[in-house]
Amino acid sequence: MILIRRDIVLKCNFSYFHYEEILINALYGGYKISSFHDPLHIDKQKDRILYIRHDIDVSPVKAAKMAEIETNLGIKATYFVLVNSPLYNIFDEHTLYFLRKIISLGHWIGLHIDLDLIENSNIKSIEKLAEILISVFGQFIHLTRVLSFHRPNPEVLNKKFNSFVNTYEYRFFSQIKYISDSRRIWKDHCPCKLLKEGRFNQLQLLTHPIWWGDEHDLRLILDKVIKEKNDDIKSYLSKNISPFKNILE
Repeated sequence: MILIRRDIVLKCNFSYFHYEEILINALYGGYKISSFHDPLHIDKQKDRILYIRHDIDVSPVKAAKMAEIETNLGIKATYFVLVNSPLYNIFDEHTLYFLRKIISLGHWIGLHIDLDLIENSNIKSIEKLAEILISVFGQFIHLTRVLSFHRPNPEVLNKKFNSFVNTYEYRFFSQIKYISDSRRIWKDHCPCKLLKEGRFNQLQLLTHPIWWGDEHDLRLILDKVIKEKNDDIKSYLSKNISPFKNILE
């Protein structure tokens, strides 16, 4: 049984501890967790529904940490993966370890789309990326065709696709409350209190794992991302390009 702390002290920030507080408040507020691919049928007068979404733009490592927090509370979320990310490679064993961990914890995986990274941003291009994602993770979990857009343009807002569920469809975006931590800023203030009070019957909560953790300064977050990427590049060059090995070591 999950113990919900009703006397929780709120200090709004982007720490993992406060993320746990946000989730606990959602449970205390009476919210049921739903997926995008199979939304719960609700009584709009009574039921409170929460869709939890994570766009993995930068760090699968931080995403896995958030997945652990959710699982410990009996909560599921949908994690959206960039197939063609310039910052992580879904075929790399290090990245695969953390993405598989998210799956093993019982969470859902969806496709994250950055239209700037697609030469021809049409449905066929998106379907090709979906096929790659399924080829990598299909053996571990039944993947649903759900997608989220990075920096969505007006063309995809409130749009319904025939072959995909869009997290920006009218039913998930305009018809219900939408809350995001984009740019490490809550548009309508931190959601911890409104979830605890149950102010809205239905919400979509979007977080970006890169913003969450023990680093409370944007420069520290940036430095850590750059250092980790540099370490990966140096390790690869040292192992595979012999003229660089002595220099790097």
